[in-house]
Amino acid sequence: SAAEFGAGGTGGIIELLSWEGDLLWSYAYSDERVQHHHDVEYLPNGNVLIIAWVKLNESEIIDSGRDLSFIESNRGLWTERVVELQPNGMNGAEIVWEWNVYDHLIQDIDTLRNNYGAVEDHPELIDANFPYRTINSGDWMHFNSIDYNEDLDQIILSSRNFNEFYIIDHSTTTTEAASHTGGRYGKGGDILY
Repeated sequence: SAAEFGAGGTGGIIELLSWEGDLLWSYAYSDERVQHHHDVEYLPNGNVLIIAWVKLNESEIIDSGRDLSFIESNRGLWTERVVELQPNGMNGAEIVWEWNVYDHLIQDIDTLRNNYGAVEDHPELIDANFPYRTINSGDWMHFNSIDYNEDLDQIILSSRNFNEFYIIDHSTTTTEAASHTGGRYGKGGDILY
């Protein structure tokens, strides 16, 4: 599946090794739809946060409100996802929490889409049409890193292509993370900062 996501930082397999170099756990998060890349964050509870590209299908691209002239057709559009994995056995994991950029987009181009609105009035959402240029790899945002603040139960993400970082609430359920309400800060999965 790495061929689906031919961009810098492509990973796909997450491994935990002992200090002696023994393989303790290995898990693949990679197929034709998703691809782990760049970074992981080991949590105090033993779970692992990862960042991953999500290759949108045609209807999802249209529903995102992205201006189609900003997309090179042969590579599509990849958004980003955060997944919390709970290791289960040597090669298994349960996804216990998930957050998707796709759920927190706004745009002011396509009035027929549910995420239509005034971009400047919603700093808690990500502009589906930023940056205003064509991407030729599919790799729209290019998250580079993930970190976790245990005291605040927040996740910080950096986007190389946007030259921005985002803080999101980790205390949400996966359902709340896909919404605009809930969690410790009452904003669901919307951008806190």
